[in-house]
Amino acid sequence: MRKSVSTWPILSVVMSAMVALAVGLTVGIMTTRASPDPAVDSAEAGFAWDMSLHHGQAVAMSMHLHRHGGDEMLRTLAYDIALTQQGQIGIMSTWLTEWGLPATSTAEPMEWMDMSMDMGSWAEEGRLMPGMVTHDELDELFSLSGNEADLVFIDLMVAHHIGGVHMARGIVKLTEDPEVLRVAEAMVRGQRTEIDALNAIAERLNGTAQETTD
Repeated sequence: MRKSVSTWPILSVVMSAMVALAVGLTVGIMTTRASPDPAVDSAEAGFAWDMSLHHGQAVAMSMHLHRHGGDEMLRTLAYDIALTQQGQIGIMSTWLTEWGLPATSTAEPMEWMDMSMDMGSWAEEGRLMPGMVTHDELDELFSLSGNEADLVFIDLMVAHHIGGVHMARGIVKLTEDPEVLRVAEAMVRGQRTEIDALNAIAERLNGTAQETTD
């Protein structure tokens, strides 16, 4: 008989990471800006616009799973993901307001990121940004409930987080803004922890786990 994998320790780490993130972001928001505000064509603005949209999809997916999923631990984790990413959307929206920039952009997604950092095939696959699900994948998830929804959600959200980590690492390499850097690094840490938690739940549910990022 395969030994079951407990996910509660990992979920505890996720909860602790969320608390640390909230404290860190509060300190960051209260920090006085010493450098000029990012311009409309800056990497910081592009990141804020694109990651807000990326996060918005994750929130919708997570709230569906929270309401209709079958596994209690996964439903709790999904709710945590939704709360964290909705909070980060609020932070990025505040940046844009403080920078005197519009809430949305008409620029092509990912224009702010160096081509050398691009993940390659995401646009060819019909994805708006790295890791984002297609309309068909989203429709499939929203049509499911219970254990079927759990397994599809894990598969899609791990890929979604890998794309998000890739984008956050991209802005870390490009920005000199301390607040943007602080939030992006927190995104990398938090989403990698959540990938581990999702994979542990997947292993418990069906013995398979998607590889995480290096």
